[in-house]
Amino acid sequence: MPEQRSETPPPRRLNKVSTIIYSALLLVAVLHLLSSLPFFYQLNLSYQQANAVYRLNTISDDLYKAVNNIGFERGRVNVVLLDAGPVAQTEANRQFIATRRSDGERALSQALAGLSAEAFTKAERQTTVLRQQRQTIDQLRSQADAAMLLPKDQRPPQLAARWFSTP
Repeated sequence: MPEQRSETPPPRRLNKVSTIIYSALLLVAVLHLLSSLPFFYQLNLSYQQANAVYRLNTISDDLYKAVNNIGFERGRVNVVLLDAGPVAQTEANRQFIATRRSDGERALSQALAGLSAEAFTKAERQTTVLRQQRQTIDQLRSQADAAMLLPKDQRPPQLAARWFSTP
């Protein structure tokens, strides 16, 4: 009878060694990942801070645009209200005023929306005051718009002073 050869399984010792090596590599990878967690946490905090600074800078840019445009509007309206020249020649000034007013209002609305989105308690109080002041200014704007179409002697005498001095 021919001799049968049987395949012998690989020694268990080799399996144990490879299992230990793979386990050690897995343990090193897990420990490396765990040691990186504080770094990722700090990275996330830094990103959130940078994002907050970016949003606040955008809001401050909008506020600057609003103040700049509304300041130009205020000054030009005051000049027109105090001008005794013919009303027909103030059309260019009225166009300038309308452009500055719309740009300023757009920038102010964007800034207020940004501040509301940030949910600062002090900003909420101040934006409420600002919205109330806006109503007063809107009333003065309508009076000034009507007065700019009249000759100087028919304009309300204190309108220019009230327009310029109202906060």
